Amino acid sequence: MNMKLTWAALAGAALLTLPAVQAEDAPQRKGPPRGERPPRAEVLARFDTNKDGKLDEAERAAMREALKEQAGERREEALAKFDKDGDGQLSDEEKAAARAAMKDRAGERRKDIVARFDKDGDGKLNDEEKAAARAALKERVGKRPPGGN
Repeated sequence: MNMKLTWAALAGAALLTLPAVQAEDAPQRKGPPRGERPPRAEVLARFDTNKDGKLDEAERAAMREALKEQAGERREEALAKFDKDGDGQLSDEEKAAARAAMKDRAGERRKDIVARFDKDGDGKLNDEEKAAARAALKERVGKRPPGGN
């Protein structure tokens, strides 16, 4: 009886670790998370040069090149701001400082959005206030020139 209990416990433990193993082995998604990607219309406006409503291979290549260039610019900005020892790389401490700064910046943006759209003054956005914030963001993004940040 004791042996059956031991095997049952081992099998249960193996099953509990399965999701973690699968998550580690899963292929990592390239590019920014969905919520941080530009809207499809914005991408098409910028890169669909033949205006057929889709990106052919040459247009996708141009988009990839623009994204690489943009990533390089952001990397240079991060190095200039956070590479305190000037070695051209971010150490673990410098990366932590960069992450903390981004987190602070995101928190400030969140506070600004709540202050601007919280019409009932409860300190949080209800569905109607969220919709107004999204509409304002969509309008702001729509006014950007193609290729603009």
